[in-house]
Amino acid sequence: MYWNRVVEWPHSLKLFIICSSLVVMMSMSAASKQPSSSKIVWITALLSVILECAATLIIALDLDDVLVLRRWPQLSWAINEIVKSVAITVLYFISIFVCIGATLFGSVTAFGMAGFFCIVTTILSMANVVVFLRRWMAENRFAEGISTVKPGFMNPPSYGGP
Repeated sequence: MYWNRVVEWPHSLKLFIICSSLVVMMSMSAASKQPSSSKIVWITALLSVILECAATLIIALDLDDVLVLRRWPQLSWAINEIVKSVAITVLYFISIFVCIGATLFGSVTAFGMAGFFCIVTTILSMANVVVFLRRWMAENRFAEGISTVKPGFMNPPSYGGP
């Protein structure tokens, strides 16, 4: 297992997303009354934890390159991360407004805290989308021969050169 890959950028974002999703679930469970719309927040947080734990395990086992289909090189691990992160971002964005509306039912602190961490998770997921979108674009440029630099997350130092 390659746990050092999990704690490096950008895969460390997954750990923060998992933690903030767990905080959302804990704060939602502290609410005495929950409106029926709060099920969206619960489903979003649970789906986020499951998907991010699965992605973390795939990264730790170094299976991300194995899962890429050879027939369709455009469907790389980066595009899988983009699709997953966009779905989580949209669901958490909706959950922000559900938490704001749920404060009218009481438990202002619980729903306020859940709403705050929905905002945090939305920002983290958007950052994940941006990072992997740049990675995917670099992979496509390299595959088409436009760029000669092999894509990667760690850029080599230039030491003052261009």
